[in-house]
Amino acid sequence: MKYVSGRYTQGQVATHLFEAEDALTRVALAGTGLVISDDDIKQSFINQIHDLSMGRNEVVFDDNNRPSVYTIYRPDEKARLDYLNNGGTHFTKGGNELHPAFIVNGNVVELLIGKYLAGRVGGTNYGVSLRGLEPAHTISLDSSMTLCSGKGTGHHLMTQAEWAYLMLLALREGYQPRGNDSYGKSYQDSTEKAEAIDQYDSSGTQYIGRTLTGSGPLSWSLDGSPFAPMDLRGNVREWNSGYRIKDGELQVLANNNAADSTKDQGVDSVLWKAILQSGLLAAPGIADTYKWDFDSAPTANGAAYSLNITIENSSADYYGQKTFSALTAKDGVVVHDLLRILGLMPTLANAALGIQYMRNVGERFGHAGGNWLGTPGAGLGYRLAFYGRSYTSNGIGFRSALYRRLNT
Repeated sequence: MKYVSGRYTQGQVATHLFEAEDALTRVALAGTGLVISDDDIKQSFINQIHDLSMGRNEVVFDDNNRPSVYTIYRPDEKARLDYLNNGGTHFTKGGNELHPAFIVNGNVVELLIGKYLAGRVGGTNYGVSLRGLEPAHTISLDSSMTLCSGKGTGHHLMTQAEWAYLMLLALREGYQPRGNDSYGKSYQDSTEKAEAIDQYDSSGTQYIGRTLTGSGPLSWSLDGSPFAPMDLRGNVREWNSGYRIKDGELQVLANNNAADSTKDQGVDSVLWKAILQSGLLAAPGIADTYKWDFDSAPTANGAAYSLNITIENSSADYYGQKTFSALTAKDGVVVHDLLRILGLMPTLANAALGIQYMRNVGERFGHAGGNWLGTPGAGLGYRLAFYGRSYTSNGIGFRSALYRRLNT
């Protein structure tokens, strides 16, 4: 099917595009391990989905001959801080500087973000982005990273910097997506539903859990269009790389270097950097770097916490919980714009929806977006960061991404 220029409604464009994507999924499922080897078939799908999406989506066949559908984000005006800051209402830094997500190893790149959550077929998780699959689940951070990097050069697990960019872009354009955050439907609009792939019993009541990737309405895409990433809110929580909490200290890799799968993100990697109030990156463990600190000694889970430059109250027993929009710094601590740009602190106004959780003892990584039972706590501002890298759950999956260096 080829897109023909003319007057089409968004619904018609979506129908044609999704039909082509569904056909791609069927052909992949007919092969062994989602592999498509025929070059003519591959090129046909590449052409169809490029045309039907008017160039906003791209089919990429990885080194394993498995297809993925990506949304393309280029380092254009919408990637620059003076657009994303929304006239200073999101953060104060402006100018022509690109968002850090578009800088990998000092080079300007374009980003291809998985349009769909990674999929699971026959009990096996794959680093593909295809419509109509069960979401991948029950997988650790490191295994998610391995499946993504095994796709070839530039392929990687979606990073914190990339998630932050999508969040800021959505806020700038005045849209926050809905999703499967209430047992197969939207908590915000219960008439919005997706196709169930998982049902379970809890105390004699049947519930819907995971739903097929991309099977919800267009309001579940990042911008409400048929071209943007789907299921960023709800369904399964998503591992992100490039950001961790280490004994309370916020640590990142510079810019979007975490997108380079050759960069070490192990426990003892020297690439992890702390953040000073000046916005400069520094060696972990030095004085006055940003940290998550309980407001008082916690006595139960869900204790309030804030941004600090020292740890006054830590706990290995209890986790902290705070609505993302309500996260603040302790008196005297300056919140540098870098934290808002990287999605670690809320924007100055119109913050993303969601709840943030943390523990400030040990190494903790975040799962973004919320899952099918997230209800009002889910959203682009949701992050569950009180588990380690080896944790698995049937409510946690991942999303693949790809960067390509530009000649600029």
